[in-house]
Amino acid sequence: MVNPNLSPGDRAPAFTLTAGDGARFRLTEQRGRWGVIFFYPKDKTANCSTGARDFQERLSAFEALGAFVAGISPDAPASHADFAACECLKFPLLADPTLKIAGKYGVWRQKTNGGRDFVGLVRGTFLIDPSGRLAHVWDNVRVKGHAEKVLTALRAEVEVS
Repeated sequence: MVNPNLSPGDRAPAFTLTAGDGARFRLTEQRGRWGVIFFYPKDKTANCSTGARDFQERLSAFEALGAFVAGISPDAPASHADFAACECLKFPLLADPTLKIAGKYGVWRQKTNGGRDFVGLVRGTFLIDPSGRLAHVWDNVRVKGHAEKVLTALRAEVEVS
């Protein structure tokens, strides 16, 4: 399933968000390098913790390929700081409490769980090329094995470029 708002080749929507350490993170300041942005629903939940740990375990491989990794959720910076400390995460977790950025990336939308329809955050990951365009979009992500899939896609992109 492809993200309903964004596709590979589209420009990644710019944003400035606050990280768990209080620093401002501006996507436009990352131009010139590859980037992995993953959206997740909530700090310290089972699947979100597993996903974040999987990206952390591969962080040195992402960085060796010239990429940054950042996670985004609606949680507050203080929650992100606590989550990062608990999971020993060395990449920024960014706060999107208004869900404005999640909306721009198409991950805040209608979803179904247990036969119930509601609006919520759908897990999504975006591989951004050095020019600021989307190279890959993963929508409605299943956590198991996902970070490795993203790393594999990045390796293939770096080999081509």
